[in-house]
Amino acid sequence: MAGANRGLGRVYALHLARAGGDVVVTYRSNRAEAEEVVSAVTDLGRFSDALRLDTSVVNTFADFAEQLGAELQARWGRTTFDFLVNNAGTDLTAPFAETTRIDPHAGHREARAGPGCRGDLVTSRSVSPPLAGGR
Repeated sequence: MAGANRGLGRVYALHLARAGGDVVVTYRSNRAEAEEVVSAVTDLGRFSDALRLDTSVVNTFADFAEQLGAELQARWGRTTFDFLVNNAGTDLTAPFAETTRIDPHAGHREARAGPGCRGDLVTSRSVSPPLAGGR
């Protein structure tokens, strides 16, 4: 579950756990929030773990995929997983009316949306080999 440390990602992770799924939670920078989700999933009787993943830094995805594979084997004794939910993203730092398409540090829409969408694609491609059925 990419981006499951808060907001909708947290809701999705807990929903999957309630439905009987184990959940790997990813987070960009707030490990404490991710660990809270792991605890909540565990409280529901499911297994969970948190791994760091910044979907805007695509050159780290191969290492992440390796780490995920090792975690799947160590914790679950398998080399595949069943679902990938791409929920990771960044939020705008300026009011909507003040956003433009240029500066990524001023909350500008194109600069923020581009890496997020590209990150989802690269995340999916990086971890698709162990995705059961490859779909």
